[in-house]
Amino acid sequence: MVKLPCLRTTAAPIALLLAATSARAAGFDAATGKVTTAGAAYALSFDDAAAIQGQGLSGADFVNELTFDELGLAGRIERDAAGIEGGGALAAGGDLVYVAMDLGGLDFVGRRIQAFLWQKPQGTRMMPSISWYLGDPLDLTIGGTVTFQPTGNVTDDGWEEWTSGPVDWAWADVVAPASLDLFDEGQTAYYGGASPDESARSLIDALYIEDLGAAAVPASRCALPTEAADCGAAGLCHLGRCVDAAIRVGQPLFSDALRADYIDRRLFEIDHFEGGRAPRTKLELVREALVPLKETPSAATFWPTFSEAYTLLVDGHASAPLMSYPAFHNAGVCVHEGEADLLAGAPVVPLVFQAFDNIVGAALQPGDALIAIDGLPTADWAAAAHRLITHPGDPAGRSVVTAPQVFAAAVDSGAVVTFARCAAPPAACDDPDHIVIDLGVIIGDPLLEGITAVGYDDRAPCDYRFVRPVSSNDQVANTSYEFAGHSDDAGVRFLVINGVPSYYSVGGQEWFEAVDDALDDQPPLLVLDERTGAGGGIDAVDFIGSYLIGPDDLFGMDFLPSFENDAPTDDRDEVVACSTSGPPSGFGCGNGFRWFVGDAADGTHGNAAGSKVAVLMAMDVSGNDYLTRMLDARAGETRVFGAGAAFGAYGVIWSMAAHIGELAGGSLQVQDTIFMVDDNDDNASFATSTGERPETIVRQRQSDALVGRDTVIEAARAWLQETP
Repeated sequence: MVKLPCLRTTAAPIALLLAATSARAAGFDAATGKVTTAGAAYALSFDDAAAIQGQGLSGADFVNELTFDELGLAGRIERDAAGIEGGGALAAGGDLVYVAMDLGGLDFVGRRIQAFLWQKPQGTRMMPSISWYLGDPLDLTIGGTVTFQPTGNVTDDGWEEWTSGPVDWAWADVVAPASLDLFDEGQTAYYGGASPDESARSLIDALYIEDLGAAAVPASRCALPTEAADCGAAGLCHLGRCVDAAIRVGQPLFSDALRADYIDRRLFEIDHFEGGRAPRTKLELVREALVPLKETPSAATFWPTFSEAYTLLVDGHASAPLMSYPAFHNAGVCVHEGEADLLAGAPVVPLVFQAFDNIVGAALQPGDALIAIDGLPTADWAAAAHRLITHPGDPAGRSVVTAPQVFAAAVDSGAVVTFARCAAPPAACDDPDHIVIDLGVIIGDPLLEGITAVGYDDRAPCDYRFVRPVSSNDQVANTSYEFAGHSDDAGVRFLVINGVPSYYSVGGQEWFEAVDDALDDQPPLLVLDERTGAGGGIDAVDFIGSYLIGPDDLFGMDFLPSFENDAPTDDRDEVVACSTSGPPSGFGCGNGFRWFVGDAADGTHGNAAGSKVAVLMAMDVSGNDYLTRMLDARAGETRVFGAGAAFGAYGVIWSMAAHIGELAGGSLQVQDTIFMVDDNDDNASFATSTGERPETIVRQRQSDALVGRDTVIEAARAWLQETP
């Protein structure tokens, strides 16, 4: 007697879903123990080579650099596996890490669909997704992705049902999806995978599509501030068109049990891993934001709410799980916060720093002020665009850090942007020219017609400097993270860094050498330009910082994880005693340690302590947080120039595991830091959430931009050259 597979669910709440499943024309048939695709609008069997012929299938083994056509994939069909739909199944995974199906032959434009497939993990799972691409076939740009998720339905012999969830077939009711892709979740760089296992498999069977009726999202133009009215509950505004929110930001989790477990898992991670003391006081705010999602699985709000919830921690290292590709990039235009001093009232607004040669950049020039988006003042529009603009660090730095995001969000949504242009000073700008650009028309519309005027990856190499005072070298561009270099001008040494890469990271050794070259001769007047400061390693922080501070200026830093009690004196003492009793071992001492300032100095501690130093800041996080804080302790003359605040991210960052097809699982800071002036300093003041502020508030001025002058550099230069 043959025992038929039985359908079960992973949790009781899925019983409701089972009722819906049994009502479908296609689905699991308890009487036969098989899945039937009868009544489906499209179905693909994996019974044999004939079943997959002409279905647009291909595959790849990235590890061994092999490709598979339909004939090659036919060799991976296992007949003896007794597929859940028929007599065979495709053995994917392991050394077949990627399988793709060209969807160009299917036509569901104007319809709403739901795709299903079944898989039986045998050491791995395949993560299915449907992708949309726009523009020129030779220069495609990403339109969106919907990742499948488990429904909660499984059989007692290990088959799992996965679904795309309901989604409109066509992007903006025009562009059909390009492909259905399956990736082995165990592959490094895919879905948090680790070690590839070439023998792992997942059997794939019963791929089918159900037609749910007419598309849910109207085929209409839209604007982000009114997208709810323009696009309805299921849509969002993307490139000026209403698009199914699931395509743009990802599907919510449909299974009630899976959704509740997932949210509880993320809250558990935050509670147990978050090391920042100030962020830990905000855990309840995050809980209040996320728990309601257990009851409201809306594509338009689910993942955007996660993104915003993590910023409530004010942990500059915190990032939410990522289910979809980020916003469209800067379209070849560098926009940063500045002072439009030629306009009435001298408003602080985003200014064009650089404009590159494309259809958007050609309309703009340095100094143009972004004064309105979709008819709203820029700041008001940015507030409405919160799903596209995030800042996890000290809120005092938000406007500076996010100014480039504001323009990128305008590009992503296809907004109408208005720039004010003034003639070169000293003439007043009582009647500026208004440059109005409909980004939806000049970027979005051509993409719908198969023309890539500006693509997803078209981005200018911007940073937060109007002028880069040090040129690129033969090996590294001056906008690259690992760049460090110096130049001299009128008695002032300029040292530019874009982060603090660890010695053993890519480009790290060259970075150390460049810093050493810049500081070894003890320049009397120094501008340290870290306006784009992406962080890095504590060894690099200490190397450059201890060069500039004296041995008596700052003693050390305690990196401490969270403790169970609120008075950590005893726990702190144990961590410090452990970490200072032998070779450094962060994990061996409860993920905490004491760093003594000068440990990485290699005989250079204090060599440039007598320099007069102007520090230029703008977007500074993590290692650059530490560096700015260290320099604030200098006994020598020091002043910080800029606006806003550094992130206040004082601790090590850990990535969290990705689940259910996420592109990334997010991150958290797992420590906090106490700075000590000397070895008798027993203060217990944790630093996280409060970034360093500039002592001299200065922004790029529009009037200076028109003549190519960097306002921040000139302010620093004037201070350095003051006569005592």
